[in-house]
Amino acid sequence: MKYYNRLCGSVLAVIAAGSIGCGQTMRPFGYSNGDDQVISNDVTDSLAKAELAAKEANLAIEEANAIIAQITDENGNINVGLFRKPSGAQAQQAVGAMGLLDPLTNQLRAVFDKLFAKVLVVKQQFGKARQALNDALAKIDQTNPANAAMVAEIMAQLAKIDQLEAQFSTQMHSLASKLDLAISGLDGILKGVITFLPGWGSLIGLALDMLVMGDIKALILELKAKLMAL
Repeated sequence: MKYYNRLCGSVLAVIAAGSIGCGQTMRPFGYSNGDDQVISNDVTDSLAKAELAAKEANLAIEEANAIIAQITDENGNINVGLFRKPSGAQAQQAVGAMGLLDPLTNQLRAVFDKLFAKVLVVKQQFGKARQALNDALAKIDQTNPANAAMVAEIMAQLAKIDQLEAQFSTQMHSLASKLDLAISGLDGILKGVITFLPGWGSLIGLALDMLVMGDIKALILELKAKLMAL
């Protein structure tokens, strides 16, 4: 994300250099007197909003990673303590508090809903930043060799936005891979394939709530599909 500061400064410096000190040969084609300042302001605003959106989305990604870590470790071992059935008075209290929905299901959905909302904002702001740069590029006479440095700089910043978008997509897919591990681990327990987990020992005799575990698996499958579509 740090490159945004350099991006803002370098683009504005190039635009400024194109509008002063070199007469008409470096002024972007088609400019009126105030156009260079308008474009500079648009680029600054768009890039600043894109940077802020990306930072907020990264915080949402960290929160999503944290809740996944409550369910499974990096090797896909399920924290079966989350799925042990309460007994006696605990069971009655749990039914009254939870109804038909497990708190973990609600928490997962809330965290990922926030993440998806943040990602949509990031995509919108990336698009606006790209549009601002393309608008600046459209104002330049690209056939004039004197404008070559300005054109190259704007193209370089566009390429950096593409790179950041690709990195952001990779983060989404990495999160989806962790969900895959959770799905595999839950499947192993639900199907009786796994009877022993590191840190938990034998699962035989443990009172696990398979219905809740099945609900969590269904939700994780839904979340993974949304992540892969981003």
